[in-house]
Amino acid sequence: MSRSSEKLAEIIQREINDFLMREVEFPFDCLVTLTQVEVTSDLKQAFLQLSILPITKTSNILKLVNRYVGRARHFLSKKLTLHQCPTLKFVVDDSALKNRKIEKALEELQRGD
Repeated sequence: MSRSSEKLAEIIQREINDFLMREVEFPFDCLVTLTQVEVTSDLKQAFLQLSILPITKTSNILKLVNRYVGRARHFLSKKLTLHQCPTLKFVVDDSALKNRKIEKALEELQRGD
């Protein structure tokens, strides 16, 4: 990732995190965290990774945040000095789930299952 895309990713993460906290009403029994933002080298797209707990709420939360993507992009465009605001795409950060599967497999290996 180039320096400009890294810097833009930092700004997007800060601003969209603020937007999500202020504008989106998540269900009280969920924890949603913006874990990482990756911006393409041409600065036209940004992939925003969300960690969603419990995992069973993932599809509902993705539908919810995707309803706000237009407003989020508008909010972001006011904060950026770019000619064109990147397209935002929310994706699930499933690294916690992958880590749990790996840990479970290692435990099974240690027990000899």
